[in-house]
Amino acid sequence: MTERPALAQNIDARIRKIQRIYLEGHRPLVAGTLARLRRAVATEPGSDPWVWHEAVEGLPPELAGRGDAASPGERAAYAAMTLYAVHQQSKSMPMHQTGPSLGRAVRRLGTPDGAEGTSVAVKRRFDALMTSTTFNELQHHSRGLIQQLRTADIALDYGRFAEDLRLLQNPVTANSVRLRWGRDYAFGGTPETLDPQNSDSREGTAS
Repeated sequence: MTERPALAQNIDARIRKIQRIYLEGHRPLVAGTLARLRRAVATEPGSDPWVWHEAVEGLPPELAGRGDAASPGERAAYAAMTLYAVHQQSKSMPMHQTGPSLGRAVRRLGTPDGAEGTSVAVKRRFDALMTSTTFNELQHHSRGLIQQLRTADIALDYGRFAEDLRLLQNPVTANSVRLRWGRDYAFGGTPETLDPQNSDSREGTAS
């Protein structure tokens, strides 16, 4: 098995820790953390220092920003952590699981068991996400889909999702993510882990 990119590993490890505590009967220990992350889902990185620290804790130095704006890696981590908090709210099953890409999870959402064809409404929202031109727009449409995934009890690989969000901010790698998501939505995809050879480890400027 190939090693996952650093961002995917970081998000996976931190969410698994929170999720394990939450699901093993100790919800009060992390309920406040999840609630505060959830409230920050539509905010700018850095607007709440506590949430900012929780979102980017332990990120590898090469993913950290150097200027006044958040780096692509920091933005991706912030989005993944806050969106996971939305996804897990009040759920008794793990909403972060290794494998499912966003495209694959949304395919399950749009083609429930026994249904023929795909949901027009889900496809429309997925298309809006795929054609997003800004990161804020991408977050907005992701949030809508994740709220639907939560309702349908469909999990997502948040480590993988975070890495995809990072790559989407680089014009060189953005189309490869859209291609993979589109294929996973169209054909179902497979639960393989990320291939680091498909990732550009350098932090670039978001478009």
